[in-house]
Amino acid sequence: SNCENVVGFVPLPVGVFGPLKLDGREIMVPLATTEGALVASTNRGARAVAAGGGVASVILNDGMTRAPLVECVDLLQAAAIKSYFESASILPQLQAKFARTSRFGKLVGVKVAIAGRHAYIRFKCLTGDAMGMNMVGKGTNELLFDVLADFPGAKLLALSGNFCTDKKAAAINWTEGRGKSVACEAIIPGEVVRTVLKAEPLSLAKVNVHKNLVGSALAGSIGGFNAQASNLVTALFIACGQDPAQNVESSQCLTTIEAGE
Repeated sequence: SNCENVVGFVPLPVGVFGPLKLDGREIMVPLATTEGALVASTNRGARAVAAGGGVASVILNDGMTRAPLVECVDLLQAAAIKSYFESASILPQLQAKFARTSRFGKLVGVKVAIAGRHAYIRFKCLTGDAMGMNMVGKGTNELLFDVLADFPGAKLLALSGNFCTDKKAAAINWTEGRGKSVACEAIIPGEVVRTVLKAEPLSLAKVNVHKNLVGSALAGSIGGFNAQASNLVTALFIACGQDPAQNVESSQCLTTIEAGE
């Protein structure tokens, strides 16, 4: 139902790893992949983490974004639109307009960038348990229809002006977040590192610095300070029926390792 001109189906193997001990719960995680050893190595990591008591996680930031592109009459009008949308006193009015379009979506903030006479209006919204792109798109479209009537000559050029931004590596997603920004911590005993991961803690920490951090910096990476997060995110998205192209921003992460005494 979500594909046109269907000519067939491609079967993909789905494996599971776990249990992953996360915030006191034990979870079996599905991965759809044809990459050999991905499930096995991830399973080994879950076993090592569980031996140390599991993973603790926190949500640091939450908000799906959509950034329509508005063409203004001139620079002064673009600046006026920026001032209007970023005004704290106007936000409740914008939230009320957005709320008319969804029972679950909630507008929480707006940030506007200007290029010439064009305004890129980045709306940040809570979307409940949904990824929420359609929800946010509908809400921002109807909100702009109302608001732009007060700015004669201004017109919506595109519902997405790529300042959101989805499915592309972007610094704004890395610094401001898009969707849920999460931090996780696991403490793994040194003996478990040696017996399960077949590595020395000090060596592992050293490799992480010089590979995942320094090497990625030399490559000019944006949010790629990790070994292979995109493998896991993509495999999980496919297994759960999500859009695998969203792994571009969803797998942006920073891995740090400290070797204790």
